[in-house]
Amino acid sequence: MRFSNLLYVSKKNRHLDMWLRAGGLLICILFCIVSAGVFFFVHKNKEAVMALLSILLCLLPPLVQILFSCRIATSIYLVTLVYALGGLIGNGYGLYYLTAWWDKGLHTLAGVLFALFGMFLAARLNREKPCSLWLRVVFALCFSMAISVLWEFFEFFADRLIGTDMQQDRVVNMVHSYLLGDQPGQVGTVEKITHSQIGEKIFPGYVDLGLIDTMTDMLTETVGALFGGVFLLLDRDRHPAFCSVPRPVMKNNGSSKKVETPAVSVPPMEEADTTQQEMTQTQFQQTIIYQVQTEQIPNAQAKPEEKTQQQNGAPPDAV
Repeated sequence: MRFSNLLYVSKKNRHLDMWLRAGGLLICILFCIVSAGVFFFVHKNKEAVMALLSILLCLLPPLVQILFSCRIATSIYLVTLVYALGGLIGNGYGLYYLTAWWDKGLHTLAGVLFALFGMFLAARLNREKPCSLWLRVVFALCFSMAISVLWEFFEFFADRLIGTDMQQDRVVNMVHSYLLGDQPGQVGTVEKITHSQIGEKIFPGYVDLGLIDTMTDMLTETVGALFGGVFLLLDRDRHPAFCSVPRPVMKNNGSSKKVETPAVSVPPMEEADTTQQEMTQTQFQQTIIYQVQTEQIPNAQAKPEEKTQQQNGAPPDAV
């Protein structure tokens, strides 16, 4: 993979990159702390705990960089921080209930982000035998969709064990079910459901218990993964979202020393040309020495024959 386009930054851009990352992380953490204080003040303890837990989610991008020895592109880094606050904003500030696109937008964004990370994992797991671009993209898509399935598992068990409503229910006006059939194995249909009653609550239709929400969440995350896969195919590793960085080098005494990664791993053109000229001159000198040695060996073998001919009184060129 081509990492030089992300590793190379000028000194001015490097400082800007550092400030963007540190500033974005600090703003997100302060937002979580202030939100927790506000929620505790208005006696929303559940939302306050969620705000404190969101701090851990904001620390995931730098933690991923440390654990996987990689560097996340600054744009993806900042988008990931915003995504980490999505649950807090949606649940604590009511965007989940005020608009339907907030939840679907987060799932679509998750599909893209996990597809990009899956692309990096495919390259990391096959460093010795790199696989083709198409195989890595397929792995990235499958990885992103698998994460969406695991998340829906989490929502299901949270609703059953804790009593939450992460798999949000909705009202439908038509039901197809084997339970409504006249005979076993026959599907019964009820159309134009105008109202249903659960306890004292009357709904303008039948209450679906999270099935539609679960399926639409997985579909939107799959769409996001497909968008990420198309981008990866078109980009062809020119702008990787995650790139590997070298690990610390061990000294002879066993202590480790972290080596700074240069901004550009490729030497400048002048140094490269000088190095190539030095190698060419060295190869030329070695070739001359080899030719001289091969010419001296036959002469050295011919000297005993010349001495024998001189002792017999014959000239050296006589046959």
